[in-house]
Amino acid sequence: FSYAVVDGNTTIFSINALTGQIFVEVTQCAAETSLHTLVLRISDSDNPSLYGFAVLEVYVANVNSFNPSFLNTEETVKVAEDLGVGEYVAAVKAVDYDCMDKITYTLDSSSSDLSSTQPEFGVHSTSGIVVLRLG
Repeated sequence: FSYAVVDGNTTIFSINALTGQIFVEVTQCAAETSLHTLVLRISDSDNPSLYGFAVLEVYVANVNSFNPSFLNTEETVKVAEDLGVGEYVAAVKAVDYDCMDKITYTLDSSSSDLSSTQPEFGVHSTSGIVVLRLG
């Protein structure tokens, strides 16, 4: 027997002509196109060759595979002692290699070693910009 994809996205999918196994050739975000239709042909080796067709629908499910991570896991910044409330302190940047995931920044007060006498900070949830919240 011989197998082939005769219609569908052969950039993303390929088929082993001898076994009929279908492979994903590139990483794809499920959000881009989650359903793919492939038309497959199977042929025998007789002369003349006879063949048949099948339609295969492939659903690509979005999987949360990667943990988000900061580009720098530790930073030191210097700010003026007269920095005003709401003024820029620093910017943090994180990445998540999952398709279409959005990073949300928050401060984890449970892991903070700041005493109540030290200034508190705020972080913008989408930009990662850290500002002085209290003076």
